[in-house]
Amino acid sequence: MRPTCCPPTKIWSQAVPTDPCLYRLYEIVGVYGPTIKALIEEKFGTGIMSAIDFEMSVTR
Repeated sequence: MRPTCCPPTKIWSQAVPTDPCLYRLYEIVGVYGPTIKALIEEKFGTGIMSAIDFEMSVTR
């Protein structure tokens, strides 16, 4: 696990994550990524999406 003091990086240590949680997130992007991309382009137009102000909520 990454310490909370360090900023996130874009470095992948391997092609497909082996940690079960990270693998599922990777799988979600693989399955739903094109649909999410189409929705973003429909709402905002084509272009480069930024993750600078990314927000996420996790609920149970």
